[in-house]
Order: sequence, then C-alpha cells, then structure tokens
Amino acid sequence: MRLATATLVLLGLLPSAHGASTPTTDCGSDSPRNAAWNELVCAEQEASEHVPDLCQSSLWLPEPGAAQGLVVLMHGYTACPESFDPLASELQSNGFAVMNVLTVGHGKAYNACDGDDGLDPATDCVNGDPTFGLPRNANQYVDWVDKVNLAVAAEAALLAVPQKVSVVGLSLGSALATIAMARSSMPRIKDETATPTTLVYNRAVLYPPFYGVSVPNVDRLVQNCQDNQDNCVAEFVDSTIKGLAGSAEDSETSGFATFLTDVVNAYVDENDLNGSYQAIQSGLRYALQVLSNNIDSPVNFLSGMTSGPFGWGAQCEDDRVTLGRGGYCNFKIEHLLAVHTASEIALKAAAEQQVVVNEIQFVPVERDGYTRNGAVAVAAQGIRRKYKWDESKTQHMCMYRIEEGCDPDTTPGNTCGVPHSCVAEGDNMSLEPSADPMYWFPGMMSQTVAFVTDGTPFGDSSLNGEWNGDLSSCQVLEIDHPPSDLVATTPNLLKAQTNKRASELSDEQLQQVAADLAASVGSEAWQIEIFDTSDSDSHELFFWAPPDVCIAIVNKLRLEGAHEVNDDVTITSASVHTEDGEELVGSCPLGAQFGTDAETLEKYRKPAITALDGDTVYLGFNDEWNSDCETCGYSWSSSEPGGGGAGQQLYGYNYLWNAEVGMRSFWEDGEKGWNKPSKWFRWCPFGYERDSWKWWSAKCAIPKNDRFLGEACDDKKQCVNDFTSEYVDMTCAPTNNDVDDPQYKCVVDEESGAVSPYATDCSCLGFIWCTSDDCNGNQCVLSTMDMKKHCKYADEPFSVSQIWGGDAACSNCRASDNSCVAYGDEDKWATDSSQVALVAGVSTFSAAALVGLTVMAKKKKNALERHASNLNETPGQGALAAKMELASNDKL
Repeated sequence: MRLATATLVLLGLLPSAHGASTPTTDCGSDSPRNAAWNELVCAEQEASEHVPDLCQSSLWLPEPGAAQGLVVLMHGYTACPESFDPLASELQSNGFAVMNVLTVGHGKAYNACDGDDGLDPATDCVNGDPTFGLPRNANQYVDWVDKVNLAVAAEAALLAVPQKVSVVGLSLGSALATIAMARSSMPRIKDETATPTTLVYNRAVLYPPFYGVSVPNVDRLVQNCQDNQDNCVAEFVDSTIKGLAGSAEDSETSGFATFLTDVVNAYVDENDLNGSYQAIQSGLRYALQVLSNNIDSPVNFLSGMTSGPFGWGAQCEDDRVTLGRGGYCNFKIEHLLAVHTASEIALKAAAEQQVVVNEIQFVPVERDGYTRNGAVAVAAQGIRRKYKWDESKTQHMCMYRIEEGCDPDTTPGNTCGVPHSCVAEGDNMSLEPSADPMYWFPGMMSQTVAFVTDGTPFGDSSLNGEWNGDLSSCQVLEIDHPPSDLVATTPNLLKAQTNKRASELSDEQLQQVAADLAASVGSEAWQIEIFDTSDSDSHELFFWAPPDVCIAIVNKLRLEGAHEVNDDVTITSASVHTEDGEELVGSCPLGAQFGTDAETLEKYRKPAITALDGDTVYLGFNDEWNSDCETCGYSWSSSEPGGGGAGQQLYGYNYLWNAEVGMRSFWEDGEKGWNKPSKWFRWCPFGYERDSWKWWSAKCAIPKNDRFLGEACDDKKQCVNDFTSEYVDMTCAPTNNDVDDPQYKCVVDEESGAVSPYATDCSCLGFIWCTSDDCNGNQCVLSTMDMKKHCKYADEPFSVSQIWGGDAACSNCRASDNSCVAYGDEDKWATDSSQVALVAGVSTFSAAALVGLTVMAKKKKNALERHASNLNETPGQGALAAKMELASNDKL
C-alpha cells in the first residue's frame, strides 16, 4: 500500500507522482479505520507481495470534516489505479474523498515472473506478465464488486456523506460500476442470499463503457457481409481481433480469430444470419458468454485455445517502459472471455432496469464504433425506462466525435478524435498530436467534477444536439433516439404468429409482411429483416428489428387484435425475444411510438382521482398493462404558471394495489385473512376468541395494540404489525394539518406527506436523522431549509435500523426489488384492491379520511403562521421558505 504517517493521513498531505495526497489503508492494524476497505485492499496485497506503488489502491481524503462527497474510481481492463490519479487529485482538491480501487486480480509487478518467486512462467505468466490472478470467471468480478460496495458504504458513513456517493468508471471499470449500482441496495444479479449493503449511488460518470466484444473495424464490414455471405463470419472475426489488439501482429491474432470463428459456427447457424451484421454481433456475444460460463467443462472442445496468449501489442510494451504505464500488456483468451461475460452481466442489469442511481452521465467516443456505442445506448435506455415517471432521476449521454474526413485507421495517434482509453496518461502521452496528446482531458476533468458536485451534465445543451466541430467538445445525444450514424440499434427477435405456414409464403410475400409490419407502426421497411422460416410446418415468422419497433408491433396487436397484411396473410399476435430466445417483458406502450398525450393516458392508465386539494391523481395503469409499464417513479406538475393551485400527480405505479390486506375487515373475514372458515379447533397465531357461548363462533384474535389502514394510531409499530408488514408499506402519520389536532392514522407510505413538513419539529440524538418519539416512531430528519429537524413520515432510501442489520420495509411499488407480496402467494400483478380502499375511506383521497378542503387549508395556514412567526426570531432561509409557502396557501 502507499503508506503515510498518521499526521499526513489525517491532513491529506502525502505527495504522489501528481502532487496530491494519497493516504490509504493501515494493513496489519488491530483496529483499522475502515475494516471493509482493509479487507478489500489488504487481501489483495497479502495474496501477492508484487503490487507496485502505481498499481495499489488509494484513499484520498480532503481536510477533516470537509468532505463534499465520496467518489469511487474504477479503472479499465489490465490497467491500474494510477490511470485515474490525475482525476483523483482534481476531485480531492475540490473537497471530495476518493477511493481509487485496484480491480480484482490486476496489478502484479512484472518481476514476479522472473523465476525467483515460485511462479511457473508457463502457467502463471503470459510473455512475462503475471496473469495468474486475473479472473477466469465473471462471478469473480461480481464478488469483488460486492466487497467494494461494502467498503464504500462504510467509508460514506465515516465521512457522514451517505447520500453523496458517486462512481466513475472507464471501459471495464464502467461495466463494473454498472454492476455496483445494480447490487448497491440489495443482491440482484448472482447470489440472492448475499447480504445487501445500505449504499445508494447518487451520481455516476461512465467513460467509454465496455459492454462486451464489439469493435469499430467490424462496423465497416456491413456492406461486405451483404455482398459476400460465405466469408462474412470469418472477416467479422478477423476484424474483431484486430480491433481488440490494436497494433498486434497478424501472427498474434490468427489463433484467436480461428477460435472465434469456430465459436460462431458452433453456436450460430451462419445461414440464418441473412447478411445482418447486427445479428452476427448478437450471436457472437451470446456464444462467447456460453463459452466463458463453461470454461472448465470437459466438453469444451476449444479449451486449448482459450488458454492461449493474447496481448495489446508493441505500443503497450513501449508505453510501459517509456511512460511508466501500469498494468498488463498480455493475458490469456480465457481472461478476456471472463471480462466479456461480466460486461454482459452489466448490460443485462442496465437493460432490465436493475441499476439504482439518481443521476448518470454516459460518455462514449465515436472511435469505439456505432455497435459498441449501441450497447451503451441500450444500457442508458434501460435506466431511463426504470425512472420514466420519476423526474428527480436524470440520465445523460454525450459523445466525443471524430474529425470529419479523418480516418483513425490510417491517421496516427489521437489526431482524429478522443480514444477509448481517454483518461490514462500512460496510454496517450506518446501519441500524436505530440504538442498536446490529451487535448480533451482538462475539459473532461472539469466536467466530471461539475457533474459529481451538482449534476451539471457534460456538453453544451444550447447546441440542441448538434456538434460544434471541436474535438474536445462532447456532443449531447438524445438517449431515446441517438443518431443512427453514430449509434447502432441492437436488434431484438420478433416472432409473429400468422394464419399461414411459412412454406406457403413466397419470398415476395415475406418481404411484404416485413414492410407492412414496419409501416403499421410508422417505421422504415429496411428496419425489419427476415431471420428464419426454415420450419415449413410452422405458423411462426421470425424477424430482426429494433427494440422500439418490436415493442410497437406487439402492443399494436395487443390493442387492436389481428393485423391483416393482405387478403391472404394475417398476423394474429407477436412477441419479442433476445438473440438466445428469451422472451422480453416490460414492453410498455407509453413510449416514443405512442406519445403520452391525454388520449393515450386514458387508454392505458387507471381513471383519474381528484384529491381533496384539487390535484388530479393517476395511480398506475390498467390491469393488462401494469406489469409492463409500472416503475417506482412519481412526478407532480402544476396546472397554473408559477406552481400555484391544483396540479397533476402522476404515479408510475398503483400503490393501493394491495390495500385491502392492510384493512382490519380483511383479517376479520375468515374466508380472506385467515384463509379458512372460523373453527374453535383451528390454529391461530394469537389465540382465538368467541362472540358468545357458541363454540362454532370462535375466530382468531387480533392483538389489541395492532392497527390497520385508516385506523387511529400512536406509533408506527402499531401499523407495521405481524399481519400487514409483508403485504403493504404503512406508517403512522398525521392526516390533519392542525398541529393541535393532527389525527394520526395508519396510512400507506405514499400518503404520509399530507401535512406541511415544517409543522412538525422534533429532536433526537442523531446528527442528520434518527428515529424519534416526537414523530410517532418515524424518522426525525435535519432539513437544509432551516437547519432544524422535522418529522419525515415517508421511508428514506435506507433507515438507521438497516445500518445495524435490520430489514427494510417492503415497497408498495410492484416493480421494486423489495416489493410487497400478494396474500396467499397470489400473482401480485393480477391483484388490485385499490377501489376497495377508496370506497372504504382509508385513503387520504377519501373525504372520510380528511377534513374538508376549506377547513384543511385554514388550519394549515394557521400552522404556517405560527411556524413563520417562530422563525422570525432567528431570520434565515427557513423563515423565507415558510413565508413563501404561506403566501401560496393564501390562494386557497
């Protein structure tokens, strides 16, 4: 480790090669400052004594107590943390603590293979590089990410910045950062029994992410594949290898090229590819993933090749000698397969809406090619779909362009544009233009600091998505519809059911079906491509098409029924699949193909509800669409300029779907809550009781202190009871804005904010938040508006109890990874008791639950007047906020 004296560690004054402080761990200490960090970093050190200084993990601390946030840096494949040292120094100088981590298995010193340290050069090394620790399985990367999350969560708690944690990655580091965000709050990808952390990443910057094998050279072969089908795969693979290896000699790549060709031919029928480059790309990616997951299988007929050497070429070796580049230049093919599969895990997590992050910035480069950048777009679009209804979550993408007319294959260095390895000095300082080989880097660093500080996105939004021609300027791209000449669309497989057998349709008719399907959703005919009709007895036709086109066709058929192509051919239904045949879900029609106008909302969403304050409220979608469209977001918009008056509350989910299970009437009904008729001899968890002397009238007892939805309460524990806690998220909250008569009741978490947040002062021992008796067992939270503590009745992203190992409350959002469940193992997507709750008056939308609008407004105004008067004694931001809210309430 990069050790320092205690004084330098505390003050953050240890100089590094870049003139910044790099205090790190205290390996060997009986009482380490951050035990999780020590376990992560010191274990790597103990596994091998050959980690040079520039490859060691480092922790950069600002002045004590001055941390503006915590930033985690994850470097690229075969590289070292030193590639991020300049950025770490810049972030530290701006008040951030920085964890610059060494990726698992990386960073051994080159002299480890000199024969004096017990290593076998034949098995542990590749051309002098000690690659024995590099992961051979993607799960090793995932396990490492879990350890990183634990260390980051612990460090954020030590620095008191639990909600100001960001992650920055490059290439493989961006893929691992994606996995880290997906696994930050609870296990999502591999091990469902893993202990969840209490970490939520606030912001993320992903420099050119590596989401699996795909390179720009292959993009140039599209036309060649169309012209020469027989050699398409071979040329595809050959170009793939050259793109990956950079300046490697042909002899160094021929073995791997042969290997990949065999893989494609073993798993993908070349005759089915029909000249589609994107289809080949999809097939190859899946084939490599299958091979990697079975790397040690005795039936792996390519095992000899996978253990063969591979490398980045002579330029890497020169940079290592002349510029002190950290990391490896050589490794084995099996190591690259593990990286590819880990990157596929990351892409799947993002595409399937598992990534949890408040704000994210994707930064691809045009030199990576439109197919690799297409994978980046898939990831960005998946995260955007997750937060479709949550305006507080933002996603951004911008691209560094290639100079018009400049060919990166024939022009040396970085003259044409920003490279993939855009932050590493060791990869760029020897390249052209020699006067300023990293001309883009100062602007990139300043934009990174700005984004992690306040969420300011990269690029110049005033250009409306256009590029100003400056190579150091990042062009803003629209995530949902990036330019097709910069970003390729990764296709999905569209399976269409027809009234005809495939053998009954001529080639012309098949082309007509494809063109007609495209036209029916306003798309171009060339976007739908025939994939396979080899089963002559089948009524199924297969096409490759962009995801949004596939989804639009499926939803159109769901809405309108069968689609008549002509007098002979009718499409009866359709479904969307991945390249390996897995059917995709989540095909919500409320996207770009359909728009979100009022008429469309009426088609898909539940009828509007008018709240007591006049707001129009939408709770989720009609039953046939809820599983496809629900996300855990919420947005509010005003119907009047300036934000006054009634507005529209738009929930991306129906939070009352399981409300009946939260009501006492459900549990008193022997046919529902107890799931069997009442009998004196039946088992009851809390005993039984009888209404009279008649033994057959016995029923299960409910503890007297338990409360149910809509009932008066004194403490949250009464509402979170053994009956309801796994079925509905409730709390005890005021339902009246009169501080003298708050009327505490058990309400669903989403309706717990009915009162002004400044009407409930509280106190407790915690510095930022804590559970307080003043808040009826809810959290007492420090407000930045007036720097006082006020009751917070809705759940925080994580609670104090979770930090000490407690369980999180289930979520009323069914799309959540911690969703509440339907009673009796029923399908949660087929359950909806919202109307039962509304009729029964247990929702705050019901007049039975709250006082009338006029009375409520008057009492709220009185409370605000008292609060503003108190704040006038110590004028500040809180007093201004209260007066502003008071002024807006005068309109009522």
